[in-house]
Amino acid sequence: MKIPVVLSIAGLDPSGGAGIIADIKTFSYFKVYGMGVITAITAQNTFEIKRVKAVEKKLFDEELFTVLNDIKPTSLKVSMLPCDYMVGSIKNAYEKYKLKNIVIDPVMISKHGNELTSKKVIKTMISELFPITDVLTPNITEAEFITGLQIKNYEDATNAARSISYMGVKYVLIKGGHANSDKSNDILYHSGKTKIFRHKRINTKNTHGTGCTLSAAISANLSKGYTAEKAVDIAIRYTNRAIKNSLNIGSGNGPLNHFL
Repeated sequence: MKIPVVLSIAGLDPSGGAGIIADIKTFSYFKVYGMGVITAITAQNTFEIKRVKAVEKKLFDEELFTVLNDIKPTSLKVSMLPCDYMVGSIKNAYEKYKLKNIVIDPVMISKHGNELTSKKVIKTMISELFPITDVLTPNITEAEFITGLQIKNYEDATNAARSISYMGVKYVLIKGGHANSDKSNDILYHSGKTKIFRHKRINTKNTHGTGCTLSAAISANLSKGYTAEKAVDIAIRYTNRAIKNSLNIGSGNGPLNHFL
């Protein structure tokens, strides 16, 4: 029996709400085979991150190339990259194994305000990984940093998405969940065309791992052969359901319910 295979390159959240564990849960929901390469080990729970320890280059490369020497994924999801050498290794892997369906969630700051990467790494990602990216999923803050533009409304978001597309990204999904309004609209930009995914903001504090879940769901559905636009649509609907049915686990921002 053959099924799609998705590789996540991400950090480890021991609480299971975000990072590589959330990705694997999402892959399992969509019935694709999930694999993981860990970029960093974090000491965190639902209300704080105490420490982040990046995986050293030698071990990271061994993780990545050992699994790819045996199993070629049908989709690749990249999120937390604390060190720029990881960017180079991923680019090399892309070229060596001719990887497809690349989804990047450019994680910069945690929900608790912790810096998870550096400006240097983001700039390296822009030059090395954006040109090979099929779908990029920045939130408003991340899109503002990447482009240097302020995003206050739909027109601003469209301009930012267009600017990112000029960096080589095929599809840009700017997530509206961090906007200060009662709505949480997401904007998908591709080849000069924009599609808005409209949905009401869900009143819950249990949103830990939302970005991870969304990008993992996009990856899973790309691996199943859906177009990028359809994969994004399915992923947004799934993530919203997971938020609506979120779990009261822990004393802080609880996790989504990945298994509805």
